[in-house]
Amino acid sequence: MDLCKLPKEIIQLIIDFLPRDDWKKLVELDNWVGSYTFRKFYEKITLVNDPYAYSLSTCYTGMRTPKAEPFFGNKVNSGCVFGSMYAFSQFIEDYPEFIPAEITFHSLQLLISLLMTNLTFLQKVEKIRFNQVYEQSPQLASTLAQLFAMIQKYDLNYYSEVFDSEVDRWLDNIKFPTRIRNIEVPEGTIIDFEKFFRQHPNLDSLVTRNLYQCDKDVFPESLTYVGYVLFPGVNTTVELPQTIKHVKLKCLEDAPTFSKDLDLAASEGLESLAITGCWIDEPIRLPENLKSFRYDECLCNCHFNDLFVGPEHITRLDIHGSFGLTLYYSLFYEATFPETLQEFYFENTNIIQVMTPDMWGDIDMSACVLEHPFIKDDKVFKIDHHFKLPKSLKVLYLHSPFTTIDSTWRIPDNVSRLSLLSIQYMMDFANFHMPKGLKYFFLEAIHGFTYNDESTNYVYFPQGIETFVYSGSPIKSPDSNLLELPSLKKIVFGSNLVSPNIKDRVTFDGIPLGETDFSKMTNLETFEMNIQPILGELNMKFPNNLHILKFALCKIDSISPTFQFPSNLRELSFECVNFDLEMLNRLPQTLEIIDFTNCRCAESDLLDLNLPYLIRLNMNNCELSQSTFEKLKLKKFSRLKEVCLSNNKFDRIDLSAFPETLTNLSLFRCTEVVTASSETNLPNLRFLDISSNQVGIIKDSSELEPRFHIPRKLHTLSMKNCGISNAEFAIWPKKLGKLCLELNKIDPQAVHSLCMKYHSVAQFEGIHVTDFFPGSKYGIYANFIASRVLFVQEFGDVAEPVPRRPT
Repeated sequence: MDLCKLPKEIIQLIIDFLPRDDWKKLVELDNWVGSYTFRKFYEKITLVNDPYAYSLSTCYTGMRTPKAEPFFGNKVNSGCVFGSMYAFSQFIEDYPEFIPAEITFHSLQLLISLLMTNLTFLQKVEKIRFNQVYEQSPQLASTLAQLFAMIQKYDLNYYSEVFDSEVDRWLDNIKFPTRIRNIEVPEGTIIDFEKFFRQHPNLDSLVTRNLYQCDKDVFPESLTYVGYVLFPGVNTTVELPQTIKHVKLKCLEDAPTFSKDLDLAASEGLESLAITGCWIDEPIRLPENLKSFRYDECLCNCHFNDLFVGPEHITRLDIHGSFGLTLYYSLFYEATFPETLQEFYFENTNIIQVMTPDMWGDIDMSACVLEHPFIKDDKVFKIDHHFKLPKSLKVLYLHSPFTTIDSTWRIPDNVSRLSLLSIQYMMDFANFHMPKGLKYFFLEAIHGFTYNDESTNYVYFPQGIETFVYSGSPIKSPDSNLLELPSLKKIVFGSNLVSPNIKDRVTFDGIPLGETDFSKMTNLETFEMNIQPILGELNMKFPNNLHILKFALCKIDSISPTFQFPSNLRELSFECVNFDLEMLNRLPQTLEIIDFTNCRCAESDLLDLNLPYLIRLNMNNCELSQSTFEKLKLKKFSRLKEVCLSNNKFDRIDLSAFPETLTNLSLFRCTEVVTASSETNLPNLRFLDISSNQVGIIKDSSELEPRFHIPRKLHTLSMKNCGISNAEFAIWPKKLGKLCLELNKIDPQAVHSLCMKYHSVAQFEGIHVTDFFPGSKYGIYANFIASRVLFVQEFGDVAEPVPRRPT
């Protein structure tokens, strides 16, 4: 059924519940649905400064291990992320009538640069959030603190300000907007709290260094979240008003607070409490009504039951720190939990390899410290039926190095999300009891499983499980019901490189994994394999509704001629897998993403790809030839946006061989010559990397001299090590966001002319060069321009470089 034929209200509800990736597709629609989705997608914008946000060269980085849910929740929705300020300035220019509801800046410099060029635009934004990461340099931190005070002079709708750097002045002297809701400056200090709260009556959260000095009667009723630093012997007894629900306390690294001195029992209104860096020696006294508690980066020298006293109805407990055998024994053999507990997260950062009797203290651990069956002279700590958890538990996250799990351990049946990390091995896995309500199961068993010869060795998975992720020694599984589960949507098999049997052939239900039949799992949507060394011939069978199929670092001898790709496959990824390029002719038309990084591809006489929905193609380091490049006929793919062909063996590439829809193109070290004539039409190209190739110039009939025609809408152009000596070889675009010219023996006068050409462009991020003459005025100027570029880790959803204009 056509989506646009449904009632408008129904369509809006459907769009609201769709994943963000699907929103990107709906933005392309040339009707009110596209306009509505555009506003939803760009309603909340996050700005980071990552010059390579659009560089999509990928490689295997290991399986993603699960993380604990944020303790205080996600206070800032990252929304749509722009990795380049120049890209965002162009977005504003392209859509002058569109104003997002919320913008988050993840750097003070980003906010200041936009204030200089787009103040009127920022004044119209309903909510502005600011989040400055911590700076290690004292000199830089001092400068940032002055700039932090400066930005308060602008009349903007600041909703939240987080500044985790040194502030060398009182917050009383900084004029925050009166309507601001969140101020988090952990290193800041307030002198007159009464005056401060009169100026900011609507605060929802406040974090400062000395908030403990504020009288509880002065706190405004709107304030629900606070945080401050603990000083030993000064502010360890905490009494907060009933309106304060959430508290974050941080101990000094050079003078840690001992838990025996802490007393928060009088703060009866608290619902959640997090303490960082505390030394636990005696129970901390907590309010009776506390619902959530987190010990973070703590050091412990006591039993688990002595961590805290007071709460009778706690629902979430997070314990993160460095622990030894004493806490292991008290947790897994003696711990008692509140019957109301629903989420338990435990993470030990200490690698306990020595478990000799002299470390046991007064406890006899002979029954729980076992010889390691796979590593000589090592020992493991056994978790068994003594570890009793409450029936109300729904989420269990256990990161416990050098432990083994015995099949006698019974996990409550209400647990729906189970993560067991850094487990050495599972004992008698066939008899391990999995909760009946289990939906998500992540198991990291470094050395795999052991089985009891007297048992049936049949592994039973709960019927309702939806995700199963295994990381560890290659599986030699007995019979199980995994292939018959009706609700399973995602399977991931991962391995590691430390197991003694890493070279063993992987089997599943007695059948080589490469030949396993998964076709009966009708709801399976994702199948991934990582570091499975020996699969043999790939002849698996999958259901047609499988959407994602990935193989990374897997040794596949060959792909069977009878192997069939699922007819609805959307994403296919082979990394470090050898195959014949003829296989491409069998790919289903539904594919949107293809990633063949580091594969060795045998040549094929005929390539006839029919992929009308292809969006991304990555064939980095595949040793492709010029003949193969020409047979791919990339220009015919009308939806192709991202292409990575780095580290191949082409003779010549002209940019006119790519479709007009392309936004990202990486051709690093892949060809002898790259050319771009006046016939090159790439109006949507935003990121281009042609580094480590020779730049060829072509003379058109209308030109006196041959030229390299640079696409006119580029945001980032990388031409490192291209043999460039001057700037006359190219037809340069009128505007550019960033230019990389490192490792070229380019004339300083040429760089100076480029600097003069682009320095007035809004949010120009600089020119990167090397090999300047010492003391050259051109070199100083160019490096000053380049110094404006910061390198910040990319996260979240990357915005489309050219979104649709709303109607």
